[in-house]
Amino acid sequence: MTLSSLLIYVLVIRKERENERLLRELDIKVKERTTKLEEAMFLAESTSKLKSEFLAKMSHELRTPLNAIIGFSEAMLSGVYGPVNERHREYLSDILTSGKTSSVLSMISWISAR
Repeated sequence: MTLSSLLIYVLVIRKERENERLLRELDIKVKERTTKLEEAMFLAESTSKLKSEFLAKMSHELRTPLNAIIGFSEAMLSGVYGPVNERHREYLSDILTSGKTSSVLSMISWISAR
């Protein structure tokens, strides 16, 4: 074996060792980042689930009384509970119009669609 071939051999061995070391370091970094990404994904999924549950509950809590107000004012206006004088009819019409045109229902629908 010549001196030059021995030097080449030593250099090749050193490079192989360096490559192995770099590969181990890279593997460690990949595992660390994978763990961080998995944690971030879990947090994002949990947050999304909580948001959906909150929106569903909020939607129900706001829509239920508003729909009741709309329904009762319609029923009263139609005379289901007996005759309504003109002054009360105006009030009921205002209540019904406000309930139906309320931005609350459209806002709930808009938020729920997200």
